Amino acid sequence: MGFEVRQVQSTVSTMAEKNPNDAAIPWTPLFLSVGALQSGMIAAARVTFSIAALQVGASTFDAGFIVALMAIVPALTAIHFGRLMDRIGTHPVLMVSLSLSALVLLLSAFFQNTPSLLLAAPVVGACAILTHVANTRIMGAVQDIVLRTRNLGYIAAINSCAQLLAPAGAALVLEKHGIGIALLMLGFMPGLALLLMTMYSHKARVFSAQNPASGKTKPWDLLKIPKLRRVLLVNAVSSTSVTSFPFIAAVLGHDQNISPSQIGLLIASAGIGTVAIRLILPKIMKHVGTKTIMCASLAVTAAIYSLIPFFENIYILLMLAGIMGLFVGAGMPIALADIYSESPEGRVSETLGLTMSFSMIPQILVPMAVGGLALFIGLHFTILIFSAWISSAALYYWKTDAGK
Repeated sequence: MGFEVRQVQSTVSTMAEKNPNDAAIPWTPLFLSVGALQSGMIAAARVTFSIAALQVGASTFDAGFIVALMAIVPALTAIHFGRLMDRIGTHPVLMVSLSLSALVLLLSAFFQNTPSLLLAAPVVGACAILTHVANTRIMGAVQDIVLRTRNLGYIAAINSCAQLLAPAGAALVLEKHGIGIALLMLGFMPGLALLLMTMYSHKARVFSAQNPASGKTKPWDLLKIPKLRRVLLVNAVSSTSVTSFPFIAAVLGHDQNISPSQIGLLIASAGIGTVAIRLILPKIMKHVGTKTIMCASLAVTAAIYSLIPFFENIYILLMLAGIMGLFVGAGMPIALADIYSESPEGRVSETLGLTMSFSMIPQILVPMAVGGLALFIGLHFTILIFSAWISSAALYYWKTDAGK
């Protein structure tokens, strides 16, 4: 989930939402804080749950299944999340999602076993997506396109920082203080967000206008558009290559006796690269075509995935993770730009909801496949297969007219 917030953010741009304070949202810091806390929580949960599951005796398949559960519920319900908020508003959704996140994480910290992690994973995954959607709806609730773009830019920036710092911090706490304290720290994040929402409840009740097209169309009909279908496939591979790295880093680190804090540094290194490339991507696009950028993103990402199993030196791994972040971070914006251009008129929001569900399918299957295959053919060879899958997407994108 960590980098997919832009998919949700983009949905707002097609909706005609109104806010009494149209010139600005004066309580912006509240929603930025809530979004950052929940975004950091789910990013840290991916690596913390992976390491914790392995430490309590779960197999690599079990650990992969736990991580996959974080995407299963959002994958099944992402298209309906917006419709829910159209009916009941954003405030109750935020309050429920934050409360449930804090509750299941506290229960996991108390029990510290595989069943508690299995229970918590789908709940925190669904609640994180709900929070992202609601928070983005609120921050985009202005008519002025410049203010809306600025507000959504704030979300992207602060969430990227949270996704960068939280996993490294959680891994360090896990190494120094154990599973219970690490899970308590994760539970504290939505708990603090819930406290902020309660303290400023009078400012947090923002409602979104309904998108009339969402209830009259069948989202899966969009897959009948050949070019859009091809771009959705490539975007699913690109987003999965991003979200799978914390899990692969965790199981590879466990296999190679790399400490949890060093695993956190690897994830942070990739995150720094991703943030950096997205800051300069508009300038790069002035000189390099989007098709070339997308193919390079997938190809280099695949190459680095194929290299990391052969190195145990943490400094080399940090360098490889940083380089991968630079390339993998460029892929998703390019794919989303293609999705925008290929969306039918009046159905951009619906297409983006389908994009989220579509991209989560491999995010569910890949961790389980990696964990399961590793038991039979070894982790190194399994990662090579994953790398080949990403490479095939690069070749597919280059040879078809999916890219421009």
